[in-house]
Amino acid sequence: MSENWMSTSIKRLAGKDLDILVEKELQEMLQEGYDLSPISAKVVHLRLLEKQIINGGLSTLSTPYRKNLIAEYKDKQLYEANLTEEAKRQLSSNRSLEGYKRRYQEKCDEVTALEAIVQNNIAALVEIVIAVESRTPLKIENILAPTLLTDLDIQTETKLHKKNLEVVTIKKS
Repeated sequence: MSENWMSTSIKRLAGKDLDILVEKELQEMLQEGYDLSPISAKVVHLRLLEKQIINGGLSTLSTPYRKNLIAEYKDKQLYEANLTEEAKRQLSSNRSLEGYKRRYQEKCDEVTALEAIVQNNIAALVEIVIAVESRTPLKIENILAPTLLTDLDIQTETKLHKKNLEVVTIKKS
């Protein structure tokens, strides 16, 4: 098989030549990962059509060897994707829409949990900043990274304002 197969006129590929190109496509999809290129016979077929490697129907990939090859790479990809066992089961049984929805929900839940952690960390930093500024002559702006300062500024000002109100309220009593 010629290495420069795309520049030659399109001819019908079959047999071992096609098997090699199918496996090459599966390797690319495996590298791209589950989130970008989930492996299925239909997706492999569409990618091969788009690259003009094949011009036949989905049945082109239905030989026992190619079916097993696609299944093997799909299993590898699912293993590397760190999916839950339930999501793997759903995807393996061709109920992939449910699997995608579940994966999407898992990622949304993960993002929500991480955002909560970030907010807790920022709140803790604000408390530290207030304590350091009120008890030492250190200038926090000289110590913290500029990106942290922008996140902390608004919350620190709000908390300092609240603390000042509490101090004023206590003094008035």
